[in-house]
Amino acid sequence: MMAPTARSKKVREQGFLQAFLHIEGLPAKILDAGRESPDFLLEIEGRRVGLEVTEVFVGEHPRASTKAAESIVDEIIERAKRAYEGRGGKLLQVTLRFASRADMRNVNRIKAADAIANFLFEADPQAGGAWGYDRRATGFDRLPEQLVSITAYFEPSYSTSHWWTPSVGWVSPLDTNALQPSVDDKARKIARYRQEVAECWLLLAIEGRSASQMFEPSDTPPAVASPFDRTYLLFLFSSTVQLLPSVTD
Repeated sequence: MMAPTARSKKVREQGFLQAFLHIEGLPAKILDAGRESPDFLLEIEGRRVGLEVTEVFVGEHPRASTKAAESIVDEIIERAKRAYEGRGGKLLQVTLRFASRADMRNVNRIKAADAIANFLFEADPQAGGAWGYDRRATGFDRLPEQLVSITAYFEPSYSTSHWWTPSVGWVSPLDTNALQPSVDDKARKIARYRQEVAECWLLLAIEGRSASQMFEPSDTPPAVASPFDRTYLLFLFSSTVQLLPSVTD
């Protein structure tokens, strides 16, 4: 059996594949969706085509730091929600805003979550409007220093609660410099892919909803240096697919 992280990755890849085929209108038959080198084996117009899928993130170093920060923040929020509701807290709609470039690596997630839960429990937001906290105005130091503000709504009619943080970050140009590292990473394995299937395509996928994937799409497809027979760019948020030209074309 695949580990949970591997299974989750494969599910995301399958979602990108299905979106790609739908948007492009390709009459493809999936012959093998459980492989790794390349990720998928397709039959397209009588040809066997290997398709490798990889996600593109904002820069090599920002990718690691931003993705890690998002993961840590998500864990803190989920822990805080469970702790708050475990104490009998109300069903709240809570928005927590963290500093966009905050270093979250050394944050104690359990203590941070407990501090948020305790703070909201003591605040006890009432019906009839929004309750808010802003560090810049109050300077309250019992909460994580990376937490900028909290907004909470309570209405007795709520049947569920929702805690979240808006994805904040900087928008990067979606150009050759943004895409080439992902192509290069997969290009190192092209010989292995061609041992399995002669024709190989690469699908660069951008979901586009998180801070680590905040790109400004371009109407003109950026050129990349790619050893793949075709290199596509899928921008899931806008449901667009571009066939990328080669820098040698």
